[in-house]
Amino acid sequence: MPDGEASGAVLRVRGSDGRWQGTSGVADVRTGRPVPQNGRFRIGSMTKTFTATAALQLVARGKLHLDRTVQSYVPGVLPAEYPPVTIRQLLDYTSGLPGIDIDHKDPAWFLAHRFDTWTPRRLLDLAFTGRPMEFAPGTAQHNGNISYLVLGVVMEKVTGRPYGDAIRTASSARCT
Repeated sequence: MPDGEASGAVLRVRGSDGRWQGTSGVADVRTGRPVPQNGRFRIGSMTKTFTATAALQLVARGKLHLDRTVQSYVPGVLPAEYPPVTIRQLLDYTSGLPGIDIDHKDPAWFLAHRFDTWTPRRLLDLAFTGRPMEFAPGTAQHNGNISYLVLGVVMEKVTGRPYGDAIRTASSARCT
């Protein structure tokens, strides 16, 4: 690091034996400024792992029910013409919800938008406005971000707290 794929990296490891963190490369390729140890970065699909863990902890506490629908928790978050979608279908990628129509895998697009902030409402509008379901819920599987974005909105509703709080609570809980 750096190489042709990335200019810098931040690594943090925490566990019962202690903590370690380190950086490599540069945060700014023009100035050569090093990557700060407290740097912020997008974690991409890793977010789904944290979201699923937090959601399943809410299920274990009886605050969230796998076979209850999104529409029963947050009426109006999905378009009225969409069929019922369960929490289980969000978690296992069988919701049928259409994906977000942005080319975030293209390096040029990502570079141009790396400092943009996307609100959940804006992303939901991009996904759902004028777009039909990909398939009937429960009939197929498609890995995508939108189901977990909707799950985050549901989690905020059932906890009365920001989504990030549920993730922090889940990440600090000890497994027994």
